[in-house]
Order: sequence, then structure tokens, then C-alpha cells
Amino acid sequence: MMKVSRGFPRYQFVIAGTSHLPQKLYYQIMDGYDVKLLTGQTYAILQAADAGLITSGTASLETALFHVPQLVMYKASEVSYQIARRLVKLDFISIANLVFKKEVFKEFIQRDCTVNMVVKELSRLLEDEAYRSDMLQKYELLEDKLGGSGASQRAAERMVKMVKPFPDT
Repeated sequence: MMKVSRGFPRYQFVIAGTSHLPQKLYYQIMDGYDVKLLTGQTYAILQAADAGLITSGTASLETALFHVPQLVMYKASEVSYQIARRLVKLDFISIANLVFKKEVFKEFIQRDCTVNMVVKELSRLLEDEAYRSDMLQKYELLEDKLGGSGASQRAAERMVKMVKPFPDT
């Protein structure tokens, strides 16, 4: 991700850091790159972002719900990747692509996760308005599939109604 930033001098790259990791770790990775670190401000970063280089998991779903065009990157040790590949049989690693059962945004995994491939795709995300628009329209559909605004609150309320109180002991 750091190397990709060098291909886009007109853009400011920002890492959405977590307070659970030492800042020293971030600064070691960022050394020599024109990248900023903001800790505990993920949603503010997403609100301001033109595009995102995202790791797999809930981060990709959050990014989609903020309507930020993205690509997902994941690279592990070859041994870890081979073990996971044999244990987990999924067509995609990002939640939004799993929900749609098709690729809404590109996933760059292991050998496909190269600087050249990511730079090419990020350029497309930033410059191809039709491509961006298509992705953003799919994000609208994703929200509908997930229940729209307030879905978490409605789900929590239903769960509370389903739980029967324990009898007095």
C-alpha cells in the first residue's frame, strides 16, 4: 500500500490507524512515504476519501456503506494462505462481494496483490467516472440487502423480544 501511494502524487494517502497498535509500528511502515496517520478517525477519513485501499473484513463493508469506491488487498505468508485456502471455501474475501455473490469491487489476493496491478485499478477508480458510478449504485443495493438505515437497531430489538427472561431462582 505504501508503494502504491507513490504512483499518485496529487492525492494524500491516509492510514486509518487503531489505538490498539503502537504508533511506532505505523511510523516504521510509513518511513520514506508521504502518508499521514490518523488514529481513531476512520469514519472521518471515509467521509473525505475519494477511494480506498482496504483490507478484507468489516473494513471493506464499512467502506462500502460510506460509499467510497474501493479495492480490497490481502496478502499473507504463503503457508498461512495455503492453509486458509484449504479450510475456507469462498469465492470472495470481502463481505460486500460475498453478499452479492459476485465481484462488486476488485480483490487483490496474494500473487495478484502487486503494486502495478493495484496502481492500475486505483487509477481506474479515480479516473473512470462510469466505473465509479457503477460501484456506487451497487453500494445502494448493498444497503437495501442489509436492511437499510436502522437495520442493526431493528435486529437488536427483535433479539431482545425473542429472549425469554430466566425464571426466578
